[in-house]
Amino acid sequence: MSRFQTINDLFIKDIQAASEQLNLLPDGEESDINSLPEILRNFMRNCGGLEVESIKYVTIKWKDTMLRFSPNSGWENISCEQVNYIKIPVRLVYMRLKFWKLFLVEAYDRFINTHGNMLVKLFKYISITDSRGKEMDEAELVTILAETIIIPSYALQKYISWTVVDEFTLKGVISFNGMSVSGFFYFNEQNEIFRFETYDRFFTVKGSGYQKMKWTATAENYIQNKGRKYPSYFKASWHTEEGDFEYFKGSIESVEFNKT
Repeated sequence: MSRFQTINDLFIKDIQAASEQLNLLPDGEESDINSLPEILRNFMRNCGGLEVESIKYVTIKWKDTMLRFSPNSGWENISCEQVNYIKIPVRLVYMRLKFWKLFLVEAYDRFINTHGNMLVKLFKYISITDSRGKEMDEAELVTILAETIIIPSYALQKYISWTVVDEFTLKGVISFNGMSVSGFFYFNEQNEIFRFETYDRFFTVKGSGYQKMKWTATAENYIQNKGRKYPSYFKASWHTEEGDFEYFKGSIESVEFNKT
């Protein structure tokens, strides 16, 4: 990436590239819904996720979204827009925030072309973070798996497989480009997923680099919108030896299909 290219420019460029790649893929690569575990079939019917072939990508707009960078730091308000592709695992999340209401910081959390990346810039052009590598690849891929909660159509993709753990728990495995990561989905009696849990994300430990750590995403307050149902509130937490660290919380303003 050019030092003079803004994160917003890169976000738009990646959307265009992923859309072009999508147009080259053959149709009919999804699994049969009848091959899925019953609890997952019920979830998809409940949330309106059966129109798989017509859904190519999903745009998520967040609101009242907050982030913090350590257990002892305060919460920062951020704006957040996200685009996920279905037939190929692509996840693009563009974030903006102002520290102390003065310093513009842009962040880009992405998985595209089989690789993950967290890019952070100050004042559009000053690079602060550009994290890459195997750990980022796996962490981003397992996050796509987790977002089956918002995008049920992921459940039918060939690159995801399912195993029943018990009546209300499934294990999902997402495999792509030689990588395989997994997590557990927890369902309630209303056929909703209320929590995802994985040990395949990496926490940055000061002085010792990356370390695999338990990570959970909690989904709440399911709503109906345009014939579909999805959770409107999310929290994400690390579970460290020192205790639980909730670092993200926010509401979904809208979920749009095949619109960017």
